[in-house]
This record gives sequence, structure tokens and C-alpha cells, in this order.
Amino acid sequence: MTSAILPPPPPPPGLRSWPDRSALLADRARALRTLTHSALSPRRLALSAMLTSGYVLAWVSFAYATGWPHLAFGAALLAACAVPTWFTLRRERYLRHLATAWATLDPDPASVPQWRAPARALTWLAYALALIVLALALLTTPLTGTASPVPLGIAAILLAAGAHGLAQVLGYRRLLRAERA
Repeated sequence: MTSAILPPPPPPPGLRSWPDRSALLADRARALRTLTHSALSPRRLALSAMLTSGYVLAWVSFAYATGWPHLAFGAALLAACAVPTWFTLRRERYLRHLATAWATLDPDPASVPQWRAPARALTWLAYALALIVLALALLTTPLTGTASPVPLGIAAILLAAGAHGLAQVLGYRRLLRAERA
């Protein structure tokens, strides 16, 4: 899979060379559309779900380890999830930086319909809330028999993934509010 080609950051104030304001606003709307659709893409949502599943599987592997093969499997799975997580968080930070730079270039509330993505934001919100509800359900179910750390660890992973999804949606929402204000 190839990733979307991101727009470059807007030029500094002394080097801006748009012929008129409408050209600037058209470039700005295109850049914000690319950035918001990339940040809320279904591909990123699928990656988040796969990484969450990987972390849960690694936790279960560590929790039920009966020997070095389980520990080795859990460590390998944890490493296999940590590297893409690190790259994903770096890219999301860069996307937020670019979106903020383009949004503050020249606010234009009339351009919001050109770059908003309500269905994508709603999908991310539903995913995040489902993870949080599932984590809270794990935390509120009574543990039977001996106390097991497995549900607590899984709940923590699901809460972290749900918080990440909420952060994605709230960042998008913050951009919309700043534009309409």
C-alpha cells in the first residue's frame, strides 16, 4: 500500500507567491482535504485495530507464559507492534503540524465543506467508543476464582487505543471549530 502524497508545508510569509486570495484558499482547501482524509483514513483505522490486537495477543502471551517459547513469542509480537506504532505516531504528529500550519494560513469558513470528513470522523469515533466501552466492561466484570491480571492488562490496552482514536477525532474537531470561529 502506498501512502497519500502529503502537501508541503505552506511557505513562510515572505515567500508566499499566490496570485490572489482565491488561489491561496484553493490550495489551502486541497491541502486540508488531503491532510484530514489521510489522518482519518480507513487504512489508519485498520492499522490501529491490528496493532491493538497485536498488543492484546502479546499481553496474553506474557500473562500465560509457561516457558521461554511463550515469552519469546510475546516479546517478538511486542516488538513487531512497537515499531509500527512509533512510526504511526510520528506521522500523525507531522500530519497535525501540517494541518495546523495550513489552517492558520488564512481562515476561510466557506471552505469547510470542501475538506471536512464527517463519515470518517464518525467511524473513528464509533471505533474509539467501542474500545472504551469494551475496556470498561472488562474492568467491571468480577474476576472469578483467582485474581488474574489478564483482563486488567487487556482493558488498559483497549483504553489506550480508544484514547488514541478519540484524540484523532478531537484533533479533527478542533480544526473544524477553529475554522468556523
